[in-house]
Amino acid sequence: MKIAFEGHVPVPHDEMLRHVAHAKGLGLPFIGEESEHGRPLAIVGGGPSVVDHLAEIAGYADIWAINGACRFLREHGIASTLISVDPCDFLAPRVSGASKVILATRCHPDTFACLDGADVRLFDLVNDVPGGHIVSTATAMMAFSVGPFMGYRRFVFFGCEGSYTDKTHAYMDEAELQDGRFTVEVDGECFDTAPDLYMLTTHMAEMMRLTVPGAFTERSGGLLRALIRCPEHEITSVSPGLRSRLRVSDPEGRPELAVSGA
Repeated sequence: MKIAFEGHVPVPHDEMLRHVAHAKGLGLPFIGEESEHGRPLAIVGGGPSVVDHLAEIAGYADIWAINGACRFLREHGIASTLISVDPCDFLAPRVSGASKVILATRCHPDTFACLDGADVRLFDLVNDVPGGHIVSTATAMMAFSVGPFMGYRRFVFFGCEGSYTDKTHAYMDEAELQDGRFTVEVDGECFDTAPDLYMLTTHMAEMMRLTVPGAFTERSGGLLRALIRCPEHEITSVSPGLRSRLRVSDPEGRPELAVSGA
């Protein structure tokens, strides 16, 4: 089975512009372009696999943690820099307590409020602000644009497997992802995922196949590793919750779904 997923921003554009205006009015510094340096960067997502790599992650001097992964690492004694492009208000309670932060100006005012007193730096996304200098469709994708801009040339992804079993994240179980669960088969292996994770993971795998060998690597496993190795795949089963949301309007008769947040 093939499903055509279409991603869209989860908040209206006029609201997004209000977020940007609020962020710019806070007087916070923006990230700056840096010369190439030799430090590797660990990018840590909240996938269940991250629990198996905490000791390895702790060995990195530079760690960017996506959304709630920052608190999860902190609770395990690992300092990191919170990164996010998420414009939704529900992010705030998941990221409060972070001390070093890199945020897109599109992030919700509540997110900035809960990080009052932290060392916060900003960047503009080109799809939000004319003249914006960073391209990103999701927080994990910042590694491919923000990372090189800040001088990094070697990147390792942890907890970004894009698939899950009992829990969707190491630190929580997201009901919406469970409701939208479907199974992807790649070269004989099967992985459970959800629409927004699937879109992100297929994009990441494609980027990692196209970039300089060795520059972007993963210690996540799961669907991400499988798609890097073999991009050909099939959707073999769909949950009732996801099936009820599909519509058929594609000229080839494929089911379609608009995905918020992708």
